[in-house]
Amino acid sequence: MVQIKFRGTYMRAKFPKTVITATATGLAVAVAGPLAAQAAVSSTVSSTVSSTVSSKVSSTVSVPCSATTLATDITGAASGETLQLAPGCTYVLTSALPSISTDLTLRGYSSTLERSLTGSPPDFSLLEVTSGVSVTISGVNFRNGDAAIYGGGIYNDGGSVTVDGGTFYGNTTGEYGGAIYNEGALSVTGSTFTDNTAPGYYGGAIYNDYDATISRSTFTDNSAEYGGAVDSEYNTVLASSVFSRNSATEYGGGLYVDDDGVTTVSTSSFRSNTAEYGG
Repeated sequence: MVQIKFRGTYMRAKFPKTVITATATGLAVAVAGPLAAQAAVSSTVSSTVSSTVSSKVSSTVSVPCSATTLATDITGAASGETLQLAPGCTYVLTSALPSISTDLTLRGYSSTLERSLTGSPPDFSLLEVTSGVSVTISGVNFRNGDAAIYGGGIYNDGGSVTVDGGTFYGNTTGEYGGAIYNEGALSVTGSTFTDNTAPGYYGGAIYNDYDATISRSTFTDNSAEYGGAVDSEYNTVLASSVFSRNSATEYGGGLYVDDDGVTTVSTSSFRSNTAEYGG
């Protein structure tokens, strides 16, 4: 990782990214005997493998209201699997969940991931996504995440993350992205961000350092030094969203835009946001 001293702290340098996806589809089978027998065996094996793969990809696992079981199911998830969270359940976390390292869907029905409010749990992101995987998060709330550096709610470290709905409330970070830190591909639709913070640093709700699309979302009472609600350091598309009562101690009460990449804003409203420069 390369870092540059900037604004009294360290900022990460951007370089072009290359994503390499390798898919193994071949199956070599050595069978002794006549050619017809080999063909029959090969056909059976191929059919069995295809059926097994299809079953894994389309499978849905119901996760009971248990943080321990959720952690186990994330660790053991097959690529393409869906984890269906218990409706209305609050999964109280006393330590970080395992990083998501395979393509996965988390489907919640007003389910909540919450860092424990009891005692003194360590600092951690509620959900971390590793490089090269695709993760969809639907109808899941994130509360009280507290990361040392990146993303109190979600830390996307080079993956492709889609967030549909859900509320991000009271998440914080030591530096970048109180609710979400993105360094991959991020799509956020129909989500609510309230009271998230990056005190003294960047992006009270979202810090984007690569490609992000944010639409039909609401940002209220978020705060940071730069970008009370959103800090756009690279390619960000904002549409049909509302920013109100967000604050920054320095620049960009609602939105702070760096000079890298392109930021586009359309059909959005900014109301009662405050900052030293650019409320």
